[in-house]
Amino acid sequence: MAQVLPTPESPDLGLTVLEKMVAEVVGYYLVNGGPVVARTEIMKLASVFSYSDEWPRAFRAAMARIGTFEKDERKRAEEQAVPQVPPLSKEKSQPDLSDSHICHCLERLMAEEWRSGKLLFSQQSHWQAVFRILSDFGKFADDDFDGFDSWVLRVVPPQLRRLYSKQSVKNISQTLFNKQFDKWVYDPELMKKRMPYDRMEQIARRFKELLEGQD
Repeated sequence: MAQVLPTPESPDLGLTVLEKMVAEVVGYYLVNGGPVVARTEIMKLASVFSYSDEWPRAFRAAMARIGTFEKDERKRAEEQAVPQVPPLSKEKSQPDLSDSHICHCLERLMAEEWRSGKLLFSQQSHWQAVFRILSDFGKFADDDFDGFDSWVLRVVPPQLRRLYSKQSVKNISQTLFNKQFDKWVYDPELMKKRMPYDRMEQIARRFKELLEGQD
């Protein structure tokens, strides 16, 4: 069954019989033929009713309705043509956690300087920062000290692990560094001096940046 668009005009607004008829014709052909067909049919009616004083108003209303229909069609087509870009993921991309990349980052980390020209990475406990960052990235579970120890002894070159101690890394569970890095906050109750915290924080941050390629 053919569909008919409802006329935008209400009979209560005093539309004449001719205006109502033209509106119905427009509605019918917009649905069952499109704006081109509707415009053609209105032009046919013009050859019959152009003598009527009511025709100009009916004709303008019909053309305006057809124009609005075409505008809406173009808008819908443009919206469909725009490629849908998926929303950006809130999660950051995973860095390269290959053994070679991690060792390269460790080598660079251990060459960086702290204050007064001293090496930034210079104590056994500083390996806690390495474990913490690799754990945050999912390389190791938070309590997988055996796995981390096996990995260090198997993968990390001897010259880079000269300060390494498994027990020192396990001691992280008794410090505030046991939390995820982004949740570290200096606590004077746990660390009386601020400098060791600042140093560990910089080691962890720099190692994370190196892994992520933020040179």
